[in-house]
Amino acid sequence: MSLKAYKATQTATEDPRVTEYRLFGQVTGALLNAKQSNASGSPLVEAVDWNRRVWRTLAADCMDDRNKLTADVATARFSPATNLVEQAVAEDHVTLEQITPGQTVRATAQRAVYTTAIDQVKLTGTPVARTDKYLITDADYMIWRPKTNRFSAFGLYQIIPLQTNQLSLRR
Repeated sequence: MSLKAYKATQTATEDPRVTEYRLFGQVTGALLNAKQSNASGSPLVEAVDWNRRVWRTLAADCMDDRNKLTADVATARFSPATNLVEQAVAEDHVTLEQITPGQTVRATAQRAVYTTAIDQVKLTGTPVARTDKYLITDADYMIWRPKTNRFSAFGLYQIIPLQTNQLSLRR
């Protein structure tokens, strides 16, 4: 009995990307089942409604003020097998911003390419990155890893430490 409970808990702590992948598979499967069985009425409505709720939730996450992407042009390439985003490209006047507990990241460039499989964004075309602690400029290109909120700069570049507001305690 306790082994089954442990396995259930272990399954519930999977990586968020795995959970997302599983959810997309389940929703897509429900839609395909409804189509293949010529469903109508309640089964069809439930599958379509589930799909709508998932996409509405994703849209709300994208509109969250803590995650921003602006660009003149943005495109995405989807996997034909899974219908999940493999790569997203933003071009011209690109601005990325992510606010996480303890750090705010803002980056600008002329082009940003996000590759899902390796969870990285390549910034090219005069990239500039700013965190709470430093500013990176003059790089040929930069790599940003959103999961860890870390930047790598390539070519000749500058890292400028930013002043922090330090409180002085006086008696």
